[in-house]
Amino acid sequence: MKRLLFLFSSIILMSNAHSQITFNASAPSTGSPGGNRATIFITGPTTGDQLRTFIQANPAAGSVVNRDITFSAELKIQGAGTLTDNNAVYHFPGIFRYAPQSGVTVTFTDVTIHYTGNAKGHSYNFAYTANFTRVFYLLGVTSGRSDFFNNGNYTFNFEDVTFSGYGGSDFLHFQTNTTLENITINANSALNFEPGARSAGDTEIIRNLKLRGVTQIVGGSGANGDFKAFDMDWSATNWRFSQRSVDFFLVNPIKPAGWTGYTGSASRVKEYYTHDVLVTDENLSPLNNLNVLLYNNDSNSFDYNLNTDANGEIPTQEILKIDNSVSLNFDRGTSTLVVADYLKNYYSLTRDFTQPITDNVLITDDEFISETNTTTVAGYSGITINHAAKTLTISTNRTLCEVYDFLKLNKINNLTQPDISTFFATPSENIIDINDYQLILSGSAVLSPCDKFVKVESDVTSSIADINNLDVGLEDATQFLKFISISNIISANLSITDLNTNTDFLTETNFTGISNSVTTFASNQVRLEVTRDGYTTWATIQDFSGPQGIYQFVAYQAPIEDPSTSINQEEMIFLAKKILQKNVGILKTINGTNPTLNITNITQNSTIEATEERQIEILNLLKRILTKTTAIKKGI
Repeated sequence: MKRLLFLFSSIILMSNAHSQITFNASAPSTGSPGGNRATIFITGPTTGDQLRTFIQANPAAGSVVNRDITFSAELKIQGAGTLTDNNAVYHFPGIFRYAPQSGVTVTFTDVTIHYTGNAKGHSYNFAYTANFTRVFYLLGVTSGRSDFFNNGNYTFNFEDVTFSGYGGSDFLHFQTNTTLENITINANSALNFEPGARSAGDTEIIRNLKLRGVTQIVGGSGANGDFKAFDMDWSATNWRFSQRSVDFFLVNPIKPAGWTGYTGSASRVKEYYTHDVLVTDENLSPLNNLNVLLYNNDSNSFDYNLNTDANGEIPTQEILKIDNSVSLNFDRGTSTLVVADYLKNYYSLTRDFTQPITDNVLITDDEFISETNTTTVAGYSGITINHAAKTLTISTNRTLCEVYDFLKLNKINNLTQPDISTFFATPSENIIDINDYQLILSGSAVLSPCDKFVKVESDVTSSIADINNLDVGLEDATQFLKFISISNIISANLSITDLNTNTDFLTETNFTGISNSVTTFASNQVRLEVTRDGYTTWATIQDFSGPQGIYQFVAYQAPIEDPSTSINQEEMIFLAKKILQKNVGILKTINGTNPTLNITNITQNSTIEATEERQIEILNLLKRILTKTTAIKKGI
């Protein structure tokens, strides 16, 4: 009695274990070509081991060798059915097919699905969830049509999956809104690859897609979403599309040697390349919150306008290169990468996106900026830039430092003026070169030098209302005004003299500060002199006839120790006169004569310093004393 109870219990357990798997020797099939055929039905959670056990118990359904199954029936998962398996081959010879139905889930790892025998037809499986990892799906039928999937909104979770078709007109309907990795599609004959998300607004994404032998991509039938492929490697030299209602976005496509372009119905096909940017300073430290832009030179529009993050980076950008919606194989041409910041040197670089690009940009500080507050600079009046006319007008008293800051801020606020790649003003030590812009100094406005700039250069002739108001050097198409600066002058007299013509160019009396002057003369003998009572004289002779346009000097004057004064000179003259009178008296006594003594006095200038005139008077008196002393000696 106990033995019969045990046997009865075992039969119940086996029935429960396989109740989700059933076999029908002649069941209606779905899709084309239709008809009845032997079918295995899976209606509940099932593992590959359970399926193998079932088939071994039902040899009419197929055969099992190790973990591999050769089916003598169609495999249909439906209802609440799921199937999970790994390390196996599912071989469907004859008319038999792998036919999951709507809503089921199949999870395969390291599984091969292999079709041989008759053409399998189409529309026999429906939208289900396929979780495939390292799966090889091989349609080995060499004639007719066999489909991998049907049209429908599938959920594909694929990693390293390969599809190969050998039929005369196989179809790979590939409609999903999921993101897939590492997909390879091989076609030995005519394979229709039909991707695209099913619903409008959804996107199917495949990263690292390889197409071998595929001659055309077709938009999925009934699909209204998008298809996006990263690093698509298509061996065909002519990329032909039949897009239907699907937009195709190809990011970083890998083109074969001999690639000739896009053909077919491709107006919804666009080609992009990624752009990554890292911005650092000269110490390779990341720069945060710098404005990074990409400008398309053909469309005169910005592809992006972003700021760097704390790592000096921007999010990876996808740059449209080929836009077939404009015309077939329309190339958007080159772009210009710009890093624009008021306090930094302007950066631009031309880029042609024929491949993914990573730019490591080194940005340096603009050492010519004087005022760091852009609100202050924006408020500078009397500076006008007309980019269309290419003029720079100064109508209010301004320094060159203020002018440069204004020009730089104007560039940051008007990046495309005069063009995206350049800042029209070129600064260098002491000089602002405005290139092909005209300088206009209007009305009574005075343009003054500053600690960074003392000269303006231009390729065109400037318009200066009053040359006396131009306190900076100027070199343009027709004018060359030299800038002369003498600093460190304190309560002194200044003179600049052309020695060739003995003409004073500039004289200043009791001047303190920095003397800035502009001149057109080109003498090779110019004396610059600074004199001050009680101090040494500073003087130099310079050649102004050469091409140099800036002359800057520092007048160094040192106090004179115990300087000679007019008082000392008067004492010396007084004593010399007394000695001369005594000598005349002695000579009168010796010779018995009465010689005359005439002395001419020179009036002393009103200065505390000794004068050359009085020193000459002293010398003359000493000479006369020597003459009288000699006469006395002879008479004795």
